[in-house]
Amino acid sequence: MDQRGQRLSILLSEIWRTGSISRSDLKNATGLTLPSVTRLVRDLKNADVIIETDKSESSGGRRPSLIRVNPDAGVVIGLDLSGIELRGAILDATNRCLKVTRKAFLGMQVQIIQDQVVQLCRELISDPVIGERHVLGIGVSVPGTVDSEKGIIRDSQNFRLQNFPIREILEDIFELPVFIEHDTLAAALAEKFYGAGRGVGDMVYIIVSMGIGAGLIAKHAAYRGATDQAGELGHVVVERDGQVCVCGKRGCLEAVAAVPAMLSNARNVLSRQPGSSQDAVSLDSLIWAAQHGDRLAQAIIERAADYLAMAISTMVSIVDIRLMIVGGEVVEMGELYFAPLRKSIQKYRPDGDEVEIVPAALGESAPFQGLSMLVLQNVLTSKASSPATPPE
Repeated sequence: MDQRGQRLSILLSEIWRTGSISRSDLKNATGLTLPSVTRLVRDLKNADVIIETDKSESSGGRRPSLIRVNPDAGVVIGLDLSGIELRGAILDATNRCLKVTRKAFLGMQVQIIQDQVVQLCRELISDPVIGERHVLGIGVSVPGTVDSEKGIIRDSQNFRLQNFPIREILEDIFELPVFIEHDTLAAALAEKFYGAGRGVGDMVYIIVSMGIGAGLIAKHAAYRGATDQAGELGHVVVERDGQVCVCGKRGCLEAVAAVPAMLSNARNVLSRQPGSSQDAVSLDSLIWAAQHGDRLAQAIIERAADYLAMAISTMVSIVDIRLMIVGGEVVEMGELYFAPLRKSIQKYRPDGDEVEIVPAALGESAPFQGLSMLVLQNVLTSKASSPATPPE
């Protein structure tokens, strides 16, 4: 994205963050000059990306008009592969979720996953909720390592995908721009603009789900690392000679503290109790048992939280970021999970060395809103930067 596109993107991000804003407030929030803001707003308006609404209150003189994103500028299709099921969403240009749908994974073979992703895209693109709006693009969030520039899933061990050209596949079929992002970074961007990290310049979003990963925001920008692999927290070893991880190592955080690890521990406990059924073990049943005083269920959750606290403490020592936003299925556990997590952090950090740990605010919509921002910023700023508009 060139310098002009970056400035358009900054402007759009601020409009999304506030919902509606005046030109003068845009100038103050972005640091751009008022003439520059005026030109960029004009170009966004000419491209039907933004509209002007009711006047705001004035301290004197003529009341300034407010600018907001045009909800009819188009829609984005979002696909999220980070949880225990395949999820898809339709979002409008204001980043509002119009529909979310879920599908159980039919298998972990490459062709099965590809066919299922394509079919879900078809269903969403033909959904009547879109109405007369254009589909602007498709965003895909995945666990593992990705090459966001080339649109390739480099390595997603949970799905046995390596060097998988998902952008090329979807663009060839649907003739729409496709953007791919690491699931935790997509959610981190959404939490920064709309959720628990709103207005914060430095934060880490951690997802605890089928796997564990982290998305880092430093100085208000996404941090990807030298090879796009920053945030692989789940493969930090926290237990020497521990459980074998999908990556082949032993004792990775993911292998001992992700949701499947908790459920596996619960099944192991039940297998030693005569007459107990392991088939009944699910995340919901584990949470229910812990809420109703089952000490073994509580211990399983506390053990997983302690491992995460150990990894967070290491991360804080390295990057010196103090706000940790934790999302994924563990948010459903509430203080059953977060109370021992905070307590364990105190155990691993020096006295007085504060680390703030909060649950994610956006829930299941976080990856979708982050993906939508990614697609909209690229597509809509490109629209506003078209040759039809004279350069600055």
